[in-house]
Amino acid sequence: MALGANRLRSKCSKHLAGWFGGAEPLQLQQCNQADGVAWRDNASPIDCSMTHTVLCGDFAHYQDPDEEWEVPGFRTADAATEYARRFVRDQIEGLRGEYADAAELREAYLSFGEYAIAPGFELQAWLDHCIANPAARKADTDYQALDPNR
Repeated sequence: MALGANRLRSKCSKHLAGWFGGAEPLQLQQCNQADGVAWRDNASPIDCSMTHTVLCGDFAHYQDPDEEWEVPGFRTADAATEYARRFVRDQIEGLRGEYADAAELREAYLSFGEYAIAPGFELQAWLDHCIANPAARKADTDYQALDPNR
């Protein structure tokens, strides 16, 4: 399941790249250009000249912009990516008790889970890793500790 290519628009040609390995790859990437601005549908622009933003949403309503939110303010792409990793892992761990089988866990996440799109973050590979390797520490799922807006 991939998000439609029309979900994010960018003024900067370097801004979008492959996401989730689907037919319509999409990944939110921030640029370093002083005038770089990312647009998501008709929403407010995301200023990417100084910070990086993680786009989060709900797979159950993946085409509904009312079910998406942005977590702005990460100083580096790596910080935004780590937030996305922990966010997704937290979703997987929350479903793991109910869906012990790997295929069922994957289907449940892609049906009911919440996603995160960040610079350099490859959801498919991370999803495979999280399903095969349960979180070992609380820090593995503590995405809130990385939220620059807290």
